[in-house]
Amino acid sequence: MADCEKRVRRGLAGKAQFLNAQTVQAIGRDGFIVVDLRAEADYNKRHLDGAINMPYGSFADQWFSGFLKDTGKKFIFVCYSGQTSAWVAALLHALGWETYTMRGGMNAVK
Repeated sequence: MADCEKRVRRGLAGKAQFLNAQTVQAIGRDGFIVVDLRAEADYNKRHLDGAINMPYGSFADQWFSGFLKDTGKKFIFVCYSGQTSAWVAALLHALGWETYTMRGGMNAVK
């Protein structure tokens, strides 16, 4: 990853809105769309109820092709540790979506 990209990621991730794993599990799909950014194989092994899988590698193509264009929805992003989901949530928040990330990612789910 280029140094410039690392700086951008760090800057955006610092602007992410975090929810803890217990809150995300309690919220479920009540007004939120939970997007799991992990690889499909890991998603298939274990994921949050109601989460949709959109692996990070294909995320931008799916998102910007109109997969989830409704800006009136609220999104919670989940990854392995919370780092990638924080960057994605902050980026999309800056572009107008209401986004959150799960602190600690799936590693925080007991």
